[in-house]
Amino acid sequence: MPRFFVSYDIQKTTPDPHSTFLDLATDYGFDVWLRMKDGELRRLPNTTLVGSFPLVDDAHKAFYRLVAATTKEVGRKVVVEKVLIVKSAGPAMLKSDKKKPKSLRLLEIVKKAQRR
Repeated sequence: MPRFFVSYDIQKTTPDPHSTFLDLATDYGFDVWLRMKDGELRRLPNTTLVGSFPLVDDAHKAFYRLVAATTKEVGRKVVVEKVLIVKSAGPAMLKSDKKKPKSLRLLEIVKKAQRR
């Protein structure tokens, strides 16, 4: 299945919805971590997500379902100011100073299961 990168800007509000947005992202097929050739997971730049979907339209719909879920969760409309969704053309290169510890991977699996 093709991989899509999403770069976005959401309007700043109080409370800031971004942390909730990121917490919910995996439920909609997105992640902030990118698996490298060596198996390491590296953190994408801020306001960037990655996900695998059959078509760009599916990625677009999933992104806006994530926005709607965040709106519901924070109780305030989340406004997307800009969004770019791009299909990966091949292997990715990423320079990131953040690596995901393996212990956090297990905690996220448990957290996701508890939300369901």
